[in-house]
Formats: sequence, C-alpha cells, structure tokens
Amino acid sequence: MRHQGLAGFPLSFAAPLLLTVREVAALLRVSTRTVYTLCDQGRLAHVRVMNAIRVDPAALVTLAQAPSKSRNARGVTISTPACSPRARKRRSPVTT
Repeated sequence: MRHQGLAGFPLSFAAPLLLTVREVAALLRVSTRTVYTLCDQGRLAHVRVMNAIRVDPAALVTLAQAPSKSRNARGVTISTPACSPRARKRRSPVTT
C-alpha cells in the first residue's frame, strides 16, 4: 500500500491526534501569538502540514517539564512588558 505513512510518521500519529495552534493556545491559556513564538524559538515541537502548524499533545508535556530560568516556584513563567518609566510609576505594586 502506498500511503503507509505521512512524512515519516505512522498514520496513527496523523491528523486526529494533532492539535491546532488555537487548541494549544486554549489549553495553555495563552494567545495564539505566544504559541507561534514558542514554535519559532524551538521550545514547542511541531510539524507543518502544508502551511498549518500542528502540535502533538506530548510536546505540551515536554514543554511543561522543560527547565526555564524565568520560572517562579509554581512553574509559571513571569514576563514583564517593556514600558516607559512613567507607566511603571502608575502600576500598582505586586503583592504575593
């Protein structure tokens, strides 16, 4: 049979098990832009199907387990948006 695999992956790995960028963003509770950035940085393993990015659910587990220097004790990534000193003064202090 000619269609035994898809790009080196067994058919059992294909379509129904792969997540779209929107699905990944919803699961991680981040924007789709963040998912694209993770893919571009090589931090989230993915495959391209034509021009669409698809992610194996196991890649999300790998991403969550990957060590990161920017993580706090709970494993949540903290990022501070770049802004002017004037805008920083207006922000309320963060309490823990």
